[in-house]
Amino acid sequence: MLQYCYTEFGLKTDATLSGQIVVRIVIQPDGTVSDVTVPRHSWSGHAADLVESCLHDRVLRWQFPTAQRASTHEIQLIFGR
Repeated sequence: MLQYCYTEFGLKTDATLSGQIVVRIVIQPDGTVSDVTVPRHSWSGHAADLVESCLHDRVLRWQFPTAQRASTHEIQLIFGR
């Protein structure tokens, strides 16, 4: 699902786009994702904003198992050809 953002929105706009990003997600006790941010990124090429916007929208739809309290997690993603 996240690779789709890179291939469809990134590479189709800029075939040279590559980079790393960190996605921070906040998961609520009911398992829903309430916040998605990109605190760090390093891109070479254009279209990074399109990829990050797509990632944000898709991660917001994720559902996790229920928990006793909210939690925050960071996921590092590396995109390249």
